[in-house]
Formats: sequence, C-alpha cells, structure tokens
Amino acid sequence: MMTSLPPMVAGVNAIVDFVNAVADYVEEGGSTSSALWGQVSQGVADVQAALAAIQNGPVQSINGRSGVVTGLVEAASSSLGASAMSTAPLGQWSSFNSSGAAGADWPTTQTNVWWNVLTLGASTRRTQIAVQTLSTGDQGGMYIRSLHDATWSGWQRYFGDQSLVERAKYVQSPGAAYYANPAEATLQYIDVSAPLTVYAVTARKPGDQMTLMFSFPTVSALAWSSNVKSPAGGIATPVASHILTVPLIARQDGNWQAYDGGLHPW
Repeated sequence: MMTSLPPMVAGVNAIVDFVNAVADYVEEGGSTSSALWGQVSQGVADVQAALAAIQNGPVQSINGRSGVVTGLVEAASSSLGASAMSTAPLGQWSSFNSSGAAGADWPTTQTNVWWNVLTLGASTRRTQIAVQTLSTGDQGGMYIRSLHDATWSGWQRYFGDQSLVERAKYVQSPGAAYYANPAEATLQYIDVSAPLTVYAVTARKPGDQMTLMFSFPTVSALAWSSNVKSPAGGIATPVASHILTVPLIARQDGNWQAYDGGLHPW
C-alpha cells in the first residue's frame, strides 16, 4: 500500500467526494429520482474500485516500466560495467563501460569507452543498438546486431557523414610480433624499430579490408604470417626514414591478398 498519494490519486479522491455529494442531493429528491440515483451509485462504486487499484500499485509492465497513473517511466538500468552486452535487459536501455579491456562481445576492442545500449524485440529475436559516448575515441559511433535463437550476428557499424572516415590505430614499438585486426581499425600505422612478424587475424568475411602503414626509423626486417599472400613481385624492402604501405583484402579461400603500396619518405 502506498504511504502517500500522488497528485492524480488525490484528484480521484476529490472526484469521489463530489460524486458522493451529488448522490446525497439526488437521494433527497425522493422516489422520482431513483433511476438517476442508481446510476450515480454505480458511478461511485466504479470510481472507488479504480482508486483501490491505483493505491495497490505501482503499475508494472513486462518491459520493466514502473510507475503510477501519473505516468509510466522506463526503469533505469545502472551501468553493467564490462559485462557481455548479451546480458542487457530486453525492452530498455543499459550502459556498459570500461577504462581497461573491452567486454567479450562489445562492438570494438577500444579501451576507455562508455556504451549506451538499447535492446529491442523478443526473447530469441533481439536487436541491439550500441552508441559510444566518450570523446576519447569514436564518439557517437553506432553499431547494430541481431539475435536469432542463440546466435548473435556480428556488429555492423552505422555509417553517417562522419563515420565514413576510416577508423585508425597507431602502434608504437609493437615488439617482435604484431596482430593486425580489421575489427580494431581499418587503417593501422605501426612504428617498426626491430625485426617484426605481422600476423593477419582471420577475416570477418571475404572482402574484409585493412591498410597497414609501417614507419621505419631504421632498417628492420618485416615478415608475414602464412595467410598473407604477397604479390608476384613481392613487397618493397624497408628503407630507413620511409613509410611502407601494404593494403590487404580478404579472399574467398580465407587468405589475405597483399598489395605493395610502395615506399614514401617521411
């Protein structure tokens, strides 16, 4: 039972008082008003029943809304931290954030992000829309995915007039091995100061693309994983104080086809 009445309930009480007063007046009119009295009496009973239902509230819906007659509001979901986005409640918004590693099924592997996520649909037919809010990177980036039974699709990035610009990534001193992943960025700039082997991760699907730009302060050897297929003439040999550009396109056979973009001076 509610301990205090919201404005709407107080208003209903006033209506009840008014209808009771009318009933008293009609009753005083004698038997000639008996039919009207019956109607008014029923009206009083209906209003009182509605008031009792309101006071037994709050009203709740299957989508997590809560409130009284003054208005249903979305139940706020507190931040779910770095949890999987597949755990987001259906029919409402929720937030996911991390200053460290991204969640396992988040749209990107970026760190220091805050995602607002809306989950729509039915239990096994869901659609999620995720938007990154922080200005630390890809602010306003929007991604969409859908669920069929137990299988989620991959995240698809929504393209607007600003998101058409490729997402870039800068890596300084990657060590002896570098894993190139187009899901992180489609343009990757890598400073190479020691012999480096580049491993291209499995493509998301044929036609996947990324461009790698290697900057060489000094001459360092560059090697590739076996799923990277170089052109017949090979890829240019690194030269100090130059940038080597290598575009990669995913083939139907699961390999990456590499192109020699040439050397450009700093």
